[in-house]
Amino acid sequence: MKHTYARMLRNTRILRGSTAAAAFLLLAVPAVAQTGSVEFEPLLLQRTVTCLIAHEGSVYAGLDGGGLAVIPAADPSAAQVWTAGRDLGGNFVTSLAWSGRNLWVGTNGAGLTRVADPGGTPTFRQYTGNLAGLDISAVDGAVVGDAERVWYAVTDAGVGVITNGIAGATYTAERDGLIANRVNAIAVGEDAVWFGSGVGVSRFAGNVFTDQNAGLTDPAINALAFAPDGTLVAGGNGGVYTWDDGAGAWIRLGSPGQWVSRIAWVDGALHTLGLNGQGQGIVSRWTGSAFVGVPTPYATALALAGGTDLWAAGRYAEAGMGSTSAFAWYARGDGGTGWQTWQLDQGTIVGTAEGLTFGRDGRAWIGSFTGQGFGGLGEGGWTNVFALASDANDSSGLINHSGNMLAMAATADGAVWACQYGSGGLLRHDPATGRTDPVRTTDSGLGGRGVVNLVAHPGGPLLVLHDWQDAVKVEVLTDPARWRDPANWIDLPSGVGGLGDGPTVWDAYVQRPDVIWFAVEGTGLVRWDVNGDAAGPDDPLTWSDPSDDRWDAPVDVFPGAANDPKQAKALAGGPDGSIWCGGDGVVRFFYDAQFSYVSSVADFLNVKQSPQVEGLLGGGVYDLATGREGDLWVVTLNGLNRVRLVDDAPVVDAWLDLMNYVGNPSYGTLYSPNVIAPLPGFVYRKVVADPGSRRVLVSGDRGAALVTPTDGGGGGDGGTVLAGAYLYPSPWNPAGEPLGIGGLAATVADPAEVAIYNVEGQLVYQDTRVAGATGFWSGRNRVGAPVATGLYVVRITWRGATELRTLAVVR
Repeated sequence: MKHTYARMLRNTRILRGSTAAAAFLLLAVPAVAQTGSVEFEPLLLQRTVTCLIAHEGSVYAGLDGGGLAVIPAADPSAAQVWTAGRDLGGNFVTSLAWSGRNLWVGTNGAGLTRVADPGGTPTFRQYTGNLAGLDISAVDGAVVGDAERVWYAVTDAGVGVITNGIAGATYTAERDGLIANRVNAIAVGEDAVWFGSGVGVSRFAGNVFTDQNAGLTDPAINALAFAPDGTLVAGGNGGVYTWDDGAGAWIRLGSPGQWVSRIAWVDGALHTLGLNGQGQGIVSRWTGSAFVGVPTPYATALALAGGTDLWAAGRYAEAGMGSTSAFAWYARGDGGTGWQTWQLDQGTIVGTAEGLTFGRDGRAWIGSFTGQGFGGLGEGGWTNVFALASDANDSSGLINHSGNMLAMAATADGAVWACQYGSGGLLRHDPATGRTDPVRTTDSGLGGRGVVNLVAHPGGPLLVLHDWQDAVKVEVLTDPARWRDPANWIDLPSGVGGLGDGPTVWDAYVQRPDVIWFAVEGTGLVRWDVNGDAAGPDDPLTWSDPSDDRWDAPVDVFPGAANDPKQAKALAGGPDGSIWCGGDGVVRFFYDAQFSYVSSVADFLNVKQSPQVEGLLGGGVYDLATGREGDLWVVTLNGLNRVRLVDDAPVVDAWLDLMNYVGNPSYGTLYSPNVIAPLPGFVYRKVVADPGSRRVLVSGDRGAALVTPTDGGGGGDGGTVLAGAYLYPSPWNPAGEPLGIGGLAATVADPAEVAIYNVEGQLVYQDTRVAGATGFWSGRNRVGAPVATGLYVVRITWRGATELRTLAVVR
């Protein structure tokens, strides 16, 4: 089945921010519109279901990198997926709980997300600040009286509690007597909270932790849950136990024969999921006297849920997949030993993405950094290539499952190319036939296996760029369809009168058919004219005749800019014949080919240091691409930038994932939370632009994303009717003048709506008739009490646009 992930960023419900003081803001802001119209479609791995919970007609399946699948019980084939940046805090879901009021989602590396009304109109609130940590190992909750109490565990860091949506106390073994800091399971009861760990069970009651291990034949407890009759049940390495409160001890029911990791009930019958020595999941049912096995559709069952029906889920590998590749599956039991099964097999197999390209047919292709395969997304869904070629002649498939796919390219003949760095060679895939040819040094003219980039020449050839381990630095495959013939491989010269002596050639840019620029590490930017001065771009290209080549001396300095061409990693075309260079920032320059020098530096951008000065997200420039509309797309370590030239001056729009935003204290000062987007995280690698559309494809170590501008400009923090809105005074002392909004064209007849939230995401004040340059707030909340000193988030909505601003209140 095919799932649609794309959603306009203006529909993002929850954002998460940080302040310059590193105090994290929890923004419970419904329907917040993002500045500018940019559509993000996450392309994420759907490899494994890690946890399951069933509630009111839906089953929620946590994925290890793919977000949370929402499965309608009435039609399990119609799954939707919630992902980070627009819904959840993170895509690596580890645990799920229904508190009686909200659905709670624990993630690895991104804290918790609370989902209100998950089966109706869900609203999302992300928790990453004021927690014991961000790697959530377990969560459970209950409504006790009028209070919703949610307890969570953080890997190796103890536990914490959230009461009525407000993060509270945290507890550890050393400080508070918790049995262990690594907690595997939690069960929240009316009078006590129970915690299971590898060394036993803790009970928290009367604000005191006590160990409760009496009766356990093995102290390792992996699952805790209350039975429908209120009995506390534990599952662990020693089997299944029930708690006898009168005896103050555990009573062993028995063992299904495996270490129990999950517990569920269907029609009052206890079911368990255990793992055997081979890591296979075994489902069992307790008959009242013994555990009886319930065969599952696949051996790798990893999650179990009960309720009206029994649900199981996990992962399965198709023949030929690498050791870490798989697809997720989920199944509903029929009440006996049968199952109805569905697969999430229309997603990508690529988890850690690097190489990217757009095919000639418009498909978006992404390659696995770990060498597991590559996949292409077209109108009919995903095409995944993962099987290995054999030693037989003309065998089709990958060279291995380890060579890093650092680069991809699509040549004019329709083929898609990928490299397998270090231990392989190249791959040539024909989308029309599905055949993948392994191109090795032993059966072609390929000069080495240290290929770091591939660049397709619009006239047909393929440029193959190498790093330090290969003597040849650049090869030109003049006829890619005839790759077996060594005569079609042209080695470009190094040293003086060639590429220079740098160890690695990182990128190439075809400025015109006969002129190609190279980014050479330690040397600078090298210009090669294939035909030399005697011929032009419309003449036949003399690839195999070096006698007429012209090699200019390297560009090793940019006049008037501190950026170093010798650190260049990426090149792209600019307007009016200019060239963009990316490395320690980006530079746009003009080159005088007649006299062989940089005639001018038009623009340069470095890491953003001030909200008022244009700059890039941090981490260094990794890749560049020029979009169809002429904008420059820049991937830095931390996210995605778009550089637009407005009145010939650069304007930078920025987008990044939640965890990069909260992880860098300066971003809360430099950017509003509007920059948070459904990007995969966490380290970004490559970007390519589709020559046939406005789409852009970006890769990172947790997946990839398609990015589509849907208007002529704007993004990040600019380009709407509210782009210039600001709060004054700021910081603000309510003892003085009322708070106002400058740069706002709203009037009494055409007012704006303003909502103010505290750092816990609670609505403090709201005014639906705010005019620009007019004081509207005295500093009192909705019940008339003065608000406290601290940080607040102000949401301004006018004429369909919404902006967020951060306000510091001081008294």
